[in-house]
Amino acid sequence: MVTGRSGTSRRARWAIASLAMASLLFGALAAGLGNLHASQQVAVGLPFAFTLLAGVTYELRSRTQHRQDGAQSAALASTEIARELRTLVKYRGLPRDADPAELGVSPSSLARQQAESASLPRPAYVSRAVDQELERCLRDLAEKSDGDRPRLVLLLGPSKSGKSRAAFEAVRRVLPDRVLVMPDPHNLAARSLDRLLELVPGDTRGGIVLWLDELDRFLDAGCIDIARLARWHRQLPGLVVVATLRDDLYSRYEETRSGEARGPLSDAANLLRLATVFSFGASWGPQDWERALEAYPGLRAHGRPERGLGVELICGPDLLRRFQVAENSSPAGFAVICAAIDWRRCGVAQAIRADELRDLAGQYLWRRRRAPMTDDAFRDALGWALEPVLPGAGISLLHFADASGENYEAVDYVVAYWDGPEGHAAAPDSLVPATWELIIGALSDDACFPVGWAALRRSRREEAAAAFSRSARSASPATAIGSLYELGEIRQQDGATEAARDAFTQIVARFGESDNPDIMRQVVMALIAMGISLDLDDRPDEAISVFDETIARFGSSADLPVLAEVARAMSGRGLSLSGAGRHDEAIAALNDVVARYGSSPEPFVDEAARSLLNRGYVLLDAGQPAEAIAAFSETMARFGSSAAIMPRAFATVARMEREGLLGVGHRLRQRLFPAADAAPDGTSPLVAFLVLLTDGNEASGLARLLQDVALLEADERALFAAPPVRGVTFLTDPDREWRAANVPPDAAIVYLLSHEDALPGIVERMGGTYYIGCSGAEQFAAYTSSDSLRLFLGDEPLAFASIVMADFSEPEPPPPCLFARSEASLMAMLAGLPVLARDAADDELPFGE
Repeated sequence: MVTGRSGTSRRARWAIASLAMASLLFGALAAGLGNLHASQQVAVGLPFAFTLLAGVTYELRSRTQHRQDGAQSAALASTEIARELRTLVKYRGLPRDADPAELGVSPSSLARQQAESASLPRPAYVSRAVDQELERCLRDLAEKSDGDRPRLVLLLGPSKSGKSRAAFEAVRRVLPDRVLVMPDPHNLAARSLDRLLELVPGDTRGGIVLWLDELDRFLDAGCIDIARLARWHRQLPGLVVVATLRDDLYSRYEETRSGEARGPLSDAANLLRLATVFSFGASWGPQDWERALEAYPGLRAHGRPERGLGVELICGPDLLRRFQVAENSSPAGFAVICAAIDWRRCGVAQAIRADELRDLAGQYLWRRRRAPMTDDAFRDALGWALEPVLPGAGISLLHFADASGENYEAVDYVVAYWDGPEGHAAAPDSLVPATWELIIGALSDDACFPVGWAALRRSRREEAAAAFSRSARSASPATAIGSLYELGEIRQQDGATEAARDAFTQIVARFGESDNPDIMRQVVMALIAMGISLDLDDRPDEAISVFDETIARFGSSADLPVLAEVARAMSGRGLSLSGAGRHDEAIAALNDVVARYGSSPEPFVDEAARSLLNRGYVLLDAGQPAEAIAAFSETMARFGSSAAIMPRAFATVARMEREGLLGVGHRLRQRLFPAADAAPDGTSPLVAFLVLLTDGNEASGLARLLQDVALLEADERALFAAPPVRGVTFLTDPDREWRAANVPPDAAIVYLLSHEDALPGIVERMGGTYYIGCSGAEQFAAYTSSDSLRLFLGDEPLAFASIVMADFSEPEPPPPCLFARSEASLMAMLAGLPVLARDAADDELPFGE
């Protein structure tokens, strides 16, 4: 062979070169040994030459073997990486080569047949009204290489509303050369996405689209949070994350987010707030539906736009009908489907095996029918569940999750139905403690982690604690830390503070020496939680020690998320100092946080806002309510964009008034509506609310709004009007003709207007009663405190309506009510101040963050 000859001649050349080298060395030696006899020269030189030749040959062979070993090691490493990638990835390739069904788009026989008849590579896509905006967003995000804006696109909507297909088509058109990577949703752990993104960049120079269909799976597994997303963007500048999520699940995550909540679950909820969101409804508009009928004319006979194209293509109504009648027609089959559905509802990432399915279905069948799940019954039930709902439809209530034929999943449309209000009404005994217990007992430690999150989202605290207790034993630091943290939070809220601190202490003991930034951040969070727990147990000195240790150990970190948590520790230290009665030190500590981070970007500015708010609480605790309200007002003025801070600041001011600490609103009502027996005819005088907002539409709209929502009996005691001349001009040059025609001469006047530079001086000279909306704390300082002056932050009409209705809706004698308490609360909700009008008896807002 040519190759053999080439190899032989190559080896021959090496041998000749070696012999030539040996000859030269032998000659040199011989010359140097001229005083020896010829036979002695040969005797010395020949062995030396052959020894040298052997050494050269050995070296050559060693180098060749080393290269071979290196090549084998590289090949082995490449094989190991490829093997690991196969376990982590469901799809990796260019968008144009992807099958939408691989990415979460439900397969449909009708759609497939339509595509085959039209010789299309994939089922026809029906464009949606949101497409252009979605494509524009993807194009914009793909061009961003900085880390200032999270590149997370989230498509929200009901099951089968077209989220996944719309996302796929947008990515295919806008980012055709990016590598689209979809993780395997059945093989998730806390570091799955971290590891996946470490392995794939080698062949993705053009950028990556990370595809997270059914984002709840990844959130519940602890795979993604704000810190991770920021790090991924730094490591992979071209990364764009595209995700889908059911809108009802989004609402559940939102319910877990608050300004005080910390930990992985609230991190997941906060992550959603940073996404660019596109919403899809279940029903289709007329134009969208007409395009759908053009693409799929077979739907004209039975399709309905209120159900949407996706539901029609998967025979959604037939799926639900088969499921709904199954309890009577096939009790064992119904039990199998319920078991597969609840496996998913409990947050389990992996598909359910046949033995697990039988055990769980047997529990349902016994609970509902007192019948055992025999081998024959299970075999028949499984066959029934896998049977297509319609001949040739290709879709069934249960399907194989992979090619092994051993793992199963319930169709997600029915999972969403059973998880909604109709399902809850039909299955009040679903997800009972026995279900959680069986599922948790069947899983590995790591697999219990998302189950704990799912239980928390469903307010199943004991089941969540059981799952987290299992997953806390995980060898994965991320899983163990997240589990222990949530376990500590559960115990803390249950009042078991020692058990809570034990969980937080385990985090510090097991992982406190790690130099991994993510772990360091979570250790700091655990220390802060421990300090707060000690503070709540009235042990402020111990809490201060914990905060001091945290600041000393981690204050020099170069990682921004870690430093953001250190800022929280500084704020917590200030509150603990206040708890110890060291108010001056507390205020100084909180001022330090505000000074350091008040002008910083998120997340530092959020902590500065909390510290300023907490300064108000400390001042209140120190018996300085006037200074406290100034701190709250400054908080609202400087950090009004913080959704978590604003309602608390407004609520605190409102509560202080109700409890008499300030009493502005209460005293104002008493002055306007004196005791009924004070009037000669036994009635209260009329109060005229004159809306002087400079914008005419806003002024007349606010007056009509207050008139419409006032109680019927309020017509005899109050009127609401907007004069044609408004603002400061009305006060300095009133329209006397309009006033004489619209306001009784003996009416008490209340002016509603926004701050203007000349207003403080006019108010002081003229007297009267005023509701003045301010846009900043500095405007408050311009006015002299008075019982006839009601200052508040906000100059929008709804803010005025909320304050006025809150002030005149409490049934406190002697002033009468003008508004119903329920209407006042509703108005406060509309204004974004849900706790402003809450009854004082029900207000249990804790002081401090």
